[in-house]
Amino acid sequence: MQAQKASYSGVEYKGTQFESKVWCRSEGNKELMRKESVVDGKERISICRSDSMAIYTYYVGENKGEVIPIEGVKDFISVSTREKKGGTRTSDKKVIGTEIIEGYECVHYYTTITTTFPNGTTETGCVDEWIYEPLGITMQTKAVCGFDTPITLKNLQIGEQPAQLFEIPKDIKFSNLFGNLKEMENMMNSLEDLFGGMKSLTK
Repeated sequence: MQAQKASYSGVEYKGTQFESKVWCRSEGNKELMRKESVVDGKERISICRSDSMAIYTYYVGENKGEVIPIEGVKDFISVSTREKKGGTRTSDKKVIGTEIIEGYECVHYYTTITTTFPNGTTETGCVDEWIYEPLGITMQTKAVCGFDTPITLKNLQIGEQPAQLFEIPKDIKFSNLFGNLKEMENMMNSLEDLFGGMKSLTK
């Protein structure tokens, strides 16, 4: 089934703890996402735009931020997990069944990703996803090979979202995060959680 893209807003919780507020807007083939969270006591805003193929992140009250080119993320993942280490990667996605998440009937997917290195050792990662397929909304995720606390989308409000929410502030100077690879490695640990709903961009 080909999911329709939807415009919506909601609140994400990691277990019972607040994770972030989220807004999504669909304009034809263009997908926009905004997330607001609190990190170390500061309000962080992240905006992902498929038209510019980039994720913009900044803190409220600061005049500088960081931009992550999505194509760069693809290259970084490829180099760091496969070519750089001389390995190969396989992915296996299975349908587990259907479950009701926050009142929506979702398809439960379980995906296993295995990286095999030349010396025969392997690294395995896996994730559970519950997707409301009629609108293509990821209602819940759980990375069972890392942490096993699910992130759930609650208070879902389907409908048009204001375009100005997804505009990139002109008074903020954004630097390319790939200029600091160590910082990039740290960011990659949370990138999938941050924009799990837009995974198609990085495939």
